[in-house]
Parts: sequence; C-alpha cells; structure tokens
Amino acid sequence: MEEEPQKGSARSEGVLAVLNVVPNVERAYLDQLLTRFADDRAAVLNELFDKPYPKSTSSVTPGKGKKRARSVERDDEDERDWMNTSERGQTTAKYRDEALEQLCVDFRMIPKAAVRSALAASSHCYAPASVLLAKQSKQSETERGWATLKCGRVAGKGKGKGKETVVGSDLAKEKVWLARRTVELEREKEEDEEAAAQGLLVECNCCFGEFRFEVLLQCSEGCVFCKECAQQLASTQIAQQRHTLPCMSSDCPAFFPETEAARFLPRSQLAALQKLRQQAEIDEAGLAGLEKCPWCPFAMCIDDPYEVQKLFVCEREGCERTSCRKCKKDEHLPKSCEEMIKDNDIHAVEDAMSAALLRRCPKCTVPYLKSDGCNYITCAQCHTGSCYVCQLVCAKSPVHFDMTYHPGVPASSTAGSKCPLFDFDNSRAVDLKKVEAARTQAAAEVRAYNPDITQADIDRLK
Repeated sequence: MEEEPQKGSARSEGVLAVLNVVPNVERAYLDQLLTRFADDRAAVLNELFDKPYPKSTSSVTPGKGKKRARSVERDDEDERDWMNTSERGQTTAKYRDEALEQLCVDFRMIPKAAVRSALAASSHCYAPASVLLAKQSKQSETERGWATLKCGRVAGKGKGKGKETVVGSDLAKEKVWLARRTVELEREKEEDEEAAAQGLLVECNCCFGEFRFEVLLQCSEGCVFCKECAQQLASTQIAQQRHTLPCMSSDCPAFFPETEAARFLPRSQLAALQKLRQQAEIDEAGLAGLEKCPWCPFAMCIDDPYEVQKLFVCEREGCERTSCRKCKKDEHLPKSCEEMIKDNDIHAVEDAMSAALLRRCPKCTVPYLKSDGCNYITCAQCHTGSCYVCQLVCAKSPVHFDMTYHPGVPASSTAGSKCPLFDFDNSRAVDLKKVEAARTQAAAEVRAYNPDITQADIDRLK
C-alpha cells in the first residue's frame, strides 16, 4: 500500500508533478530518482521516459485517493498530434477550465490574464498554449507585452483548488504526450548539434536546409527531403485530389513509397491519401453501373438503368442524402432535370429582385424591409440608427434629415443635400426602379446560358 503524497514541501510537489505525468511509477523508486537528481523534475521524467522503471501495483491519483494501476505504455494515443488544433475540433468548457488551471500551475510567474490569452490564441488547447507560454517566457517584456509576477502563484489556491488532473483524461494524455515530445525535441537538438560538429548533415533537395540523414525522407530513386517539405507536398496533393506523392526534384520521375509516407505523415493525411487511392482504383476498375454520392465518398453499383431507378440513395452514416442519378443534384421527382434547372434559374431572378428591395443594417448587416413611413431606421437586433435613403449610421436629427418634409408638403429649399425624414411616395418609386433593374439584369444573365427560359417566364415575375 502506497501513501498518497501530501502537499506542502518541495519534494511532495515534485512527487505530485511527476505522478501527474507518469502515474504508475513505484513511489519508492520515484523518491530515489528525486534524491539522485536533486528534485529536478525534468531530469526525473527524462530518466523515466528513456529507461524501464518499476511500476506500482496501485497508482495514486493526487487528490483523488487510490486507483487501479494503468499502463502508460505507448499506444495509438501517442501517434496523435496534440499540437494540431485544426484536427482536434472544439474543446469542452470543462477541458478549457482544467487546461487554464494546469497552465497557471505550470507557469506560476506568468499573470493569469497572459495565460488565458495564450490559451485563447491556441484554440483553447493545452499543448500549443504551453509551448507558446514557454516561448514567451524567454522573450523580453516589450516583445511579449506583459511583466512576470513578483511573487508566483501559490499552489492549491483559486478556482481549481484541491483538483488534480484525472488519470486517463484527455488533458492527462496530452500532458504525457507533451512531456515526451519535449524530451524528444531536446534529444533531437543535441543530436543535430553533434552531427553538425562532425560535418554529417545532409542537404534537403527542396528547401536546401541541412539535416541528419536518418530524419530525411527518400523517394524510390534516393532523392532526400526534410519532413516539412514532404508534408507540404502531401498537403498540396491531397488538396488537388491526387493520391500519389511524386519526387520534388524536377528531373526525377520517381515517387515516395508508402513505407516512407508512413514515416512522416500524420494519420489524418495518410487516411486522406488512402481514401483518394481507393477512389482512383474504383474509377480505374470501370465497374458497370457504378454510382457515386455527389456529397461524400460513398459509391455503389446499381444494376437497373436510369429509366428504371432514377434516384441514388447514399447509405453512408452522416450523409444519407438522395440525389438524381442524371444531374447529380438533390432528388426532384416528379419534375425532370430540365424542369428543375429552369425553376432554379427563375428562382435566381426572384432572389435578385428580393435582394434589390432589401436593406441591411450598416453595423450588424441584418436585412430589413420598409414599406413606407419614416426614413430613420432602428435595427431590431443591434439597435443601431441609420438612414434608409443613404444607408449610413446617423441620429434622428436635423443634422442629417430634412425634418420639414411631410406628405403633400414640399421639402425645404434650405435642406440642401439632406435626406428626407418622411418620404411616402418617392422612396417607394425608387425601390420599384431598383427591383426592375435587378430583374432585367438577372434575367439577361440567366437567359444567356439557359435558352429554355423565355421572355414570358421573365414577364410573369413583374
């Protein structure tokens, strides 16, 4: 039975910090490491990551009592790139609060406002925020825009008092990954410096930077490239819907083999290339009756001809849309494809006429429609006052409006270029002219590429 570490001393804080990252290390062995490395937590973590260590039969989760032992051996989670915020999606409110509190513990000399700002700049993700704060802490006060605290925050105080990261949670896994990544980057830096001193660096054939040979990628003909250039090539190929990775040397016709691609590409890009490869293989197979969903990668063979089965029903979970096998649009039975296209083009003319009639709030852009009356408009959403005539933000005052204009009474001759506050007839006539002009222009554009639309179809919109 191992005792739960108590908070207070520097040693106990070191034990808590290490257990948060490696929760299954034997307590007695951890004490020995802390003594050997003079309570240097980074050195202790390096030792635990680099060498095997005795594991506890029961892991203590600081602040939570005893838990069953959990393995922290590398698994699929280690392949996850926690720095890639675009693939992680939106974080939960609970995770953001825990990440903020953990960063405040990790960087006790940095103001909480600066920590919160770094977390927001990192899409509310712990790992990139931690890297950003570590970088900022090495900058000058002028460069980073904030000063360090004169006295660091006291552990165990604030919103997260008494709470520790739960072993097995996303944040706990992220902390383990970041610690390992930090150790690996330091090791790579040392190896780069040693190789540079020995003159063993090799030049990338694309960016011409110098790297250790073992971290470079090779095409099937032996051309070498750095990881960053190879990943950029993969991103470009995927964006262009291509599944192959050609050599970046202009005079080399070779490609990167799949074994090399697996070395430097994240799982998301490998999956995207695999999907493109599968689609290309299906296309090249020339299967009879092959139909594809217009909105997702799902495909299937339909034996019946279009005249018998006109619709394609996607069976992929999350899509499940029904489309027309002929025009590849949303299903439109009983109308034919031609009738549907004609209706859509006529709707486009109607939309142009509606857009000409609508005004938008100059501040929040919410649309509105005025039939008659006062030309001073108050937005129903943001309550901004504006002029219906010139669509500028203004106050309801003589500074902007001719206040003497009423039905049947001519505008003041001294109003100059002021907008009329009341305009019952003129504004309506102006709006109708704009609508007619929009109808004429949109009709000409539609009829230019769809001759099936007649002038009679357009005239019915008046």
